[in-house]
Amino acid sequence: MGKERKPGDLDRRMAASVDRMSQRVDAYTAGLKRPHDEIRQQVRAFAAAQWGEPAGMVHLGEVGPSYTVPGRRDDGTVKGKKLIRRFLWNIVRGVFGAIMHIFALFNGGGAGNVFSRSGTVTGAEGSQAVRFVDAARPATSVWLVYSASYVAALDSGSDVRDPKNIPPVVVLWHAGQPYIPRVHRGVATWADGSEFHYVPSPEEAKVAAQQRKDRLRGP
Repeated sequence: MGKERKPGDLDRRMAASVDRMSQRVDAYTAGLKRPHDEIRQQVRAFAAAQWGEPAGMVHLGEVGPSYTVPGRRDDGTVKGKKLIRRFLWNIVRGVFGAIMHIFALFNGGGAGNVFSRSGTVTGAEGSQAVRFVDAARPATSVWLVYSASYVAALDSGSDVRDPKNIPPVVVLWHAGQPYIPRVHRGVATWADGSEFHYVPSPEEAKVAAQQRKDRLRGP
């Protein structure tokens, strides 16, 4: 007689198979990307050449925070404008979101919102934080770079590995004194009271974690 199968064995085997497939896909796609350290050095060198050595830099990736700004919707669009476009977008978002929700469940990721917003921006219309975020939103690989004399939003472009076509760093937004924010523990705060609460990219979070370990280890 064959070995008796227990309830749930098939589910566990299927889940293990999906996990292995997901790991292989992750390993393959990782090999197609430029190393994060390489991009970081490119951005640092660009900023240093333009305005001087940065005191700090944070890779934000895509910037899409929730807006708490008078006259703006949660997604940053101006209230009362683009109503038809917004209606059609909500339909597309609903359908696509449902598909991605099912995909995430099959891949063991649980229920998630593919359109969820990361971070928040608060302040008046035209405030420094709102200007920073408005300028950064169209890009896909944003860096917050700052020092005592400047702050900038830079776009490093695609992270796909292509030695013959390395994308140049693009300046999305730049300001000097007296518009330098205080950047501390995931919050950039400007003198006008506006704030941008950001979430670093996963790659940048690993860099920050390693830097903390190095500081604790000492020289």
